[in-house]
Amino acid sequence: MAEEPQSTALTHAEASDARVEEMRRAEHDLVRWIIIGIAVAVPLCVALFMASIAFDVSYESAAEGGPLAMAAAVGTLAGLFFGAWAGFVFKGHTFDELDRKANLREGGSSPASTRAH
Repeated sequence: MAEEPQSTALTHAEASDARVEEMRRAEHDLVRWIIIGIAVAVPLCVALFMASIAFDVSYESAAEGGPLAMAAAVGTLAGLFFGAWAGFVFKGHTFDELDRKANLREGGSSPASTRAH
């Protein structure tokens, strides 16, 4: 009986594993930077909102507890948003680079060359 040709699937899988690992590493870095951004932005936003409300309420004869609690809650939400946004801005370019490398590996055209047609 004739021997069957050896499959090249293993080498393809190894290359695919390297790309998957590179993508996983990029996703891990993105999550880490988002967490760092949130950890920095939440206290800053809470302090900023509470200082602003405390300054505004200091001229009134109303109780400060309620407005300061609302300022802390709004500052927390703002910190979550801006921290996640900042983390993505700092590491989002990594995914563009991975896409560019994948297009070069596959011999695909770049987005700029497809727009010219």
